[in-house]
Amino acid sequence: MGRTILGPTENIKAIGKQHLQEYIETHYKGPRMVVAAAGGVPHEELVNLTKQHFGKIKVTYDKTEIPSLPAPCRFTGSEIRVRDDSLPLAHIAIAVEGCGWKDADNIPLMVANTIIGSWDRSMVS
Repeated sequence: MGRTILGPTENIKAIGKQHLQEYIETHYKGPRMVVAAAGGVPHEELVNLTKQHFGKIKVTYDKTEIPSLPAPCRFTGSEIRVRDDSLPLAHIAIAVEGCGWKDADNIPLMVANTIIGSWDRSMVS
């Protein structure tokens, strides 16, 4: 639902309350959601607010609605989108498969990320 609106106007105008409720009931399940906080947020307060606002969301799927998961992404090569050798700098992107918080490779991956650096669109001046 957070994506841009795509499709013919008549399809968009035909979406009603029931369609939205069905979409939310189908897709907004506990296993697909993450609650995160940053800063001086007391853990117990976050837990209580999460229970208050998300406590009615199902945490399991019915046997008939378990979603099929796509195959894991794998690095399949590289590409050059724009190359201009007259520029004094190179802007590159490196993408690697990540790991979970409990994985033994998590700390080395975070160290590598710190050494290499990171970027997101909020850094544009």
